[in-house]
Amino acid sequence: MSVQAKVRCIANGPSAWDTTGASGRQVRFTPVYDPDPSHPNFQWSQATPSGYFEMYVTNPAAYEAFEVNQEYLVTFEPVVPPAPVEPVVVTTPDENPPSDDTSD
Repeated sequence: MSVQAKVRCIANGPSAWDTTGASGRQVRFTPVYDPDPSHPNFQWSQATPSGYFEMYVTNPAAYEAFEVNQEYLVTFEPVVPPAPVEPVVVTTPDENPPSDDTSD
C-alpha cells in the first residue's frame, strides 16, 4: 500500500550546522492546508493538517529542483527488503595435496 501527500516547500537553504551551504542544503516541506471547502487543497488538509519533513540534500541538481512555495506530491511506499544472500564459501587448494602414490 502507498500513501500520497501534497506538500509545500517552505525552505531551501543552508542548514544550521552548515551555514555556508557549501556541502548541501536543508530542504523543508509542510502539508498543504486550506480551510475553505471549495479550495482544491481542502481535502488534503483534512487528511494531513499539519507536520513537516526535511532532508539534507547534497546533490545540487536535486536541491535546485525544489522551489520555495511550490507544491509537490510525495508518495510513501514500503520498501521490501531484499532476499538474504547465501554466503559464498571460497576454498583454495592445499599447497601440498596428499600424494596418490601408494607404492610404499
